[in-house]
Amino acid sequence: MKIISFNLDGISRACEKGFFEWLNRQDADVICLQNIQENDAELTDQRIFPSDYLHYFFSAQSGQPGGVAIYSRTPPRAIMSGLNFPEANTFGAYIQADFDRLSIASIWVPECQQSAELKAAKYNFLDAYFLQLEKIQRKRREFILCGSWEIAVDNHDVANISHKHTLPGHLPEERNWMEDVQRQLGLVDAYRVVDRSAEQYTYWHNDEAFEQNTGWRFDYPLITPSLKSRVLNAGIYRGQRFSNHAPVITYYDWELPNEHF
Repeated sequence: MKIISFNLDGISRACEKGFFEWLNRQDADVICLQNIQENDAELTDQRIFPSDYLHYFFSAQSGQPGGVAIYSRTPPRAIMSGLNFPEANTFGAYIQADFDRLSIASIWVPECQQSAELKAAKYNFLDAYFLQLEKIQRKRREFILCGSWEIAVDNHDVANISHKHTLPGHLPEERNWMEDVQRQLGLVDAYRVVDRSAEQYTYWHNDEAFEQNTGWRFDYPLITPSLKSRVLNAGIYRGQRFSNHAPVITYYDWELPNEHF
């Protein structure tokens, strides 16, 4: 099973930069998109709806950033949009596709560099979502959580680390949250199962930073522990620049039900 996760920084902008032409060549089973920035009525470009996929969107409320989507070749048994706390729904921050024994989610954590209001929303989201993650431990199914988390956990997830610990995205309280998710709750960073090397970034704030690879690793899938042995490979696509983020691609030894639409 091949999964692509990508923070678009706006689905129309990414479309104009050739994202969907690239996507059509990838033969992915599931695609998780974050930060769509448009509601359903604004999604009129047919390139956004590849014919090989079912598509499910959950938009942010009017005037808010965010919005997420899942594309799947296999019909899910169920789709769940939103969660039972305001930030998940205001920012269209969560959508989940349930298959037989596996759930795949697309998650957008609010970016907080822009305002104090968004910073508060980010921390409220993290606090409330931690409680949701605790519930996963009690479910008898596997989870792949494809997130644009806005948190670079380790020092080797950030370029020029000397001053980054004072910036949003690498603050101690943010790193502690993600460490608790992994140590207390047992969730696993699927990308680091197969690639522990430094300088594997997924976000660059401008073209110069991209060219010099002075970035952050904000985007990665978290998986339930028993999936760790099923991670086959992972990569970050840097061949084209569709947004300030890069697509993250993971491969699993897992077959979705052979029930393509």
